Amino acid sequence: MSKVSVIIAVYNVEKYLPKCLESLLQQSLSDIEIICVNDGSTDKSLDVLNCYAKKDPRVKVLTQKNRGVAYSRNKGLRLASGDYVMFVDGDDWVDLDVCKKIYDVAEKNDSDIVMYNVSFYDDRKGQIIPGAFFNIKSWNNHLDENTAHTYKDCISIFYGNLSAANKAYRRSFVEKIGVYFPEDTRFEDHSFHLETVFCAQRINIIDEALYYYRQNRKNSMMTTLTSTKVVFDIFKIIDIIEEMLKRIRKYEELKYLFFQFKYEAIAHYFMRANFFLKPKYYKRAKQAYYDMYEQDYDFTICKKMSNYYNFTDILNYNWFVCYILKKILDNPKKNLRKKYEPLKKLLENTLNGGI
Repeated sequence: MSKVSVIIAVYNVEKYLPKCLESLLQQSLSDIEIICVNDGSTDKSLDVLNCYAKKDPRVKVLTQKNRGVAYSRNKGLRLASGDYVMFVDGDDWVDLDVCKKIYDVAEKNDSDIVMYNVSFYDDRKGQIIPGAFFNIKSWNNHLDENTAHTYKDCISIFYGNLSAANKAYRRSFVEKIGVYFPEDTRFEDHSFHLETVFCAQRINIIDEALYYYRQNRKNSMMTTLTSTKVVFDIFKIIDIIEEMLKRIRKYEELKYLFFQFKYEAIAHYFMRANFFLKPKYYKRAKQAYYDMYEQDYDFTICKKMSNYYNFTDILNYNWFVCYILKKILDNPKKNLRKKYEPLKKLLENTLNGGI
């Protein structure tokens, strides 16, 4: 039994593992266990893990055939003995006080979840860059880390902070609600995060960057996500979230927010998908939108939602027209969609007439 269980899913990160493990072994709170699940690594990750396990009994190493992040984390959860559990990716690292800070806040406030912020590390540039997983201003009535929140305090509950990596969970809470990471799909964090947040009675937030998230790493899962057919898993995870919302009886309350999340997520990954996958993805997206259109929504409400054009564009145009419109008009640096409505109409008419 320990105060905090840290679960690390490990796959081909031998180069980064020492920094990750050292940041955990040097924690100011020493009463922790570090459960490392080697997910069929083909490099020397297992050798690195075994070396650290020999040096420190807090490091526990499990190995398996490659089954994915979700399976690895679920396996770690089943074996965890800590009062609280947290997840760290093998190529990331954490602040040396993160375990103590989350444990102290959680014990003081009887937290189900303690959330903390993240700094981004650009692996190509070799430096920390500005960024965060969430803005504390999106949580109403927040005073300090002892403020107890529920999901109703968050004005953007479906956005921005869908990761499980910047949160610690009371283990008994996770076991009580029976939540797990959906296996054999990517975007596994989305449903786990949303179910825990919707079910939590007390969420406390430490508005400090206590986790260092590595970006732009060659061959990382996030780097390869949109270049392969794995991007289609967004449709699967949306269905899983919808089933979860109905199971925990939150669907009717949240269906319009969820509707917006659906069409924006699908449109987002249409733009990020490999160009040669876009026609097939677009066909799937259009069918998903038609299915949404047939559901019990009041579209006088839907039309008032932000970025509703993400819904209408995919319904109205073919994949190439939609891609060009979004590529040109939704450039975040220029924001032409709002400024140049006549240009939009000209592009629509030209592209529709020429393709």
